[in-house]
Amino acid sequence: MKDDDFQLVIINDDMGDRALLRESLLSGSSRTFHFIEARTGQEGIIACHAQSVPRPDCVIVDLHLPDMTGLEVLARLKDDVGDAMFPVVIFIDAGDECRAAAEALKAGAHDYIAKSWLTPDGLACTVENAVVRLAMAKRLRAQQIALDRRESEFKALVENAPEIIARFDTGFRHIYVNPAVERATGVRAEHFLGKSGREMGMDAELCDLWESKFQEVVDERREVVFVFDHDTPEGRRSFQTRLVPEYSATGEVGSILGISTDITEQRRAELALKAAEKRKNEFLAILAHELRNPLAAIRSAAHLLKLKSSGDPDLIWGRDVIARQVKQLTQLIDDLLDVSRIDRGKIQLRRVPLDVNEVVARAAEAVRPLITTKQHALNVVLPPHALHALADPVRLEQVVGNLLANAVKYTDNGGSITLTCAREGAFVVVRVRDNGVGIEPELLPQVFDLAYQIPSTRDRYTGGLGIGLSIVKTLVEMHGGSVAASSDGPGRGSEFTIKVPFLGENHGTLRRTSHGGPED
Repeated sequence: MKDDDFQLVIINDDMGDRALLRESLLSGSSRTFHFIEARTGQEGIIACHAQSVPRPDCVIVDLHLPDMTGLEVLARLKDDVGDAMFPVVIFIDAGDECRAAAEALKAGAHDYIAKSWLTPDGLACTVENAVVRLAMAKRLRAQQIALDRRESEFKALVENAPEIIARFDTGFRHIYVNPAVERATGVRAEHFLGKSGREMGMDAELCDLWESKFQEVVDERREVVFVFDHDTPEGRRSFQTRLVPEYSATGEVGSILGISTDITEQRRAELALKAAEKRKNEFLAILAHELRNPLAAIRSAAHLLKLKSSGDPDLIWGRDVIARQVKQLTQLIDDLLDVSRIDRGKIQLRRVPLDVNEVVARAAEAVRPLITTKQHALNVVLPPHALHALADPVRLEQVVGNLLANAVKYTDNGGSITLTCAREGAFVVVRVRDNGVGIEPELLPQVFDLAYQIPSTRDRYTGGLGIGLSIVKTLVEMHGGSVAASSDGPGRGSEFTIKVPFLGENHGTLRRTSHGGPED
């Protein structure tokens, strides 16, 4: 058969009626019809299910047959779940046509036609309608099956979720709540339906909180998240609830979906982490202060040796080693103290109008001994005019010094370091560029993290605590600025950039300001 061929089964015991139906279809439609005819209901049913012929595209069955009614044939042309297997048109040849038509449609017929008003065009249209209606019914059935499956899967997910999932009407009464509510309240889910928390006898203060959040969702038409504590059969627990508005067909908030998650363990872990962080900071502060005292004595002894020692080369060497190591230990202790102060919010900036060029020059001079020791070439490029900023001169010098020390540390002996300062738009920008070991691109986002160090190689151990750049980032951001690191990759050097807001020409009218808590 061709694609446009149409297989049609006519079940009718009247030869004249069968001929009428054939001729009407052939003259009223452009389709190519292939007819199979049956005189009884049983013959017609067998013809519809026959494997030797193509599946029928439509069946026209007489309402009155010798062995059964057309409605009985219709019932036997359905599958096990009661869905029609073929488009079926009921032919009404006599009697109360309106009543018969209603019964046919109620029984599941896809259309009907009465002999008294049959026309070729009308019959062709009826057959086409029946085909379309069955196709639509099948699509709807498939969609319903898919929807039922998704609903079943969703229900299984919600019913077994550890979170308390509930839906409320705008009167704050429970429309639905999953079984997880029983673990939190000791009350079965079905007892909540149609009732508000207040009607369930829940704590009045907690009900006030929930109702205020419900009202916020309705009034502001947005999601609301809040945290509360609640006494459960397992003891006092902490919950985080997310309330989400659900809109009606008119665009109003028709219901509210609530999802409550038990965050007790998370909050306990957070509190434990904060306590551990506090103990760590206290330990670092105590350690740093305790180390300062013996270092002060060592520094004094080294100074005394310098004043009284002879020209013995060994004594001079030993004295210089002590002085250098004391300076390095002092810097490490100062960094530890800064980390502790930063974590506790105790860093205080004493900001004054200043020329960043002067701060950069002082920082370069402060690290020059390190640069000389490693035989680096330091190129400092400063503009001829002042670049003003409102900054803490000590802390800003510390920032630039840390960047220079970092460049010295990661550049082989005899390397090159460039220090520049310039204005770029609304910022004063300081850059430190070296031709040292460079940084892998994927490591760049981590270089300002606390205690992070670029991985050492077998022939290179850089040492240090990995906190200098973290301090740089914090101090610059406290000044309202930003930091960045860039590198073309290993062996191709690195560039660190800091930006602080440019003060402008009217800096003389600004007063000294402070930022942060008192330092201890």
